Amino acid sequence: YLEHRFNKKQFLFDVMDEIDYQQNKEVYDKELESVNSDLETINSEHRFFVKDEFQDIRSYFMGLRLRIVFLDDKDYVRMKLRTLLHDHGYKRRTAGLINYLKQCMYFYHIETFVRGGEPCDIEDILLDDMITFRVLQNIRPYILERSEKVKKTCESKELPEVSFGNKVVTVTLDGVEKHIVLTQSKRELEHARVEFGDKKYIVSLEDGKIIPL
Repeated sequence: YLEHRFNKKQFLFDVMDEIDYQQNKEVYDKELESVNSDLETINSEHRFFVKDEFQDIRSYFMGLRLRIVFLDDKDYVRMKLRTLLHDHGYKRRTAGLINYLKQCMYFYHIETFVRGGEPCDIEDILLDDMITFRVLQNIRPYILERSEKVKKTCESKELPEVSFGNKVVTVTLDGVEKHIVLTQSKRELEHARVEFGDKKYIVSLEDGKIIPL
């Protein structure tokens, strides 16, 4: 957003505030009045306000994009427009709601199609029409291809062997041993870095798993 481009501090505060709200949304919404009352009691100028009317829809489309690009097995999500509205507490389309839906889809680069792969406008279709949501210029194929290459590369490399002693973890590669003394700080960190020449690895001090760098 324009308001954040020249104010990094405000950007960080607003992002953390939003994350905190999303992680504890139900609690905040239920306890909003009590929270503000407590803040007033301690003479704090800060107040929590109910998010905008369409807050849940914005979060929904953010999650929709993540599902399509990174999480689900399919690179699309399909549902009826009526279902989308019902899930967010609406029975019909209003001008304000449709405008906000379009803003969210534009912001998250989401396109809509009806049966047969025809592009559609959610303002014009029927409520019971099945919509397919896709991400414009989806990078999913690149991510999958790159992940497969990384996986094959890791599988093709011979990984060091890890053995646990009383207070030492020994990592062995091609007859060369590296010893990691289990100090309190390393135990708390739960992993350590090991190098064999130009080969670098992260070693889990919990289960001995090796990750090439």
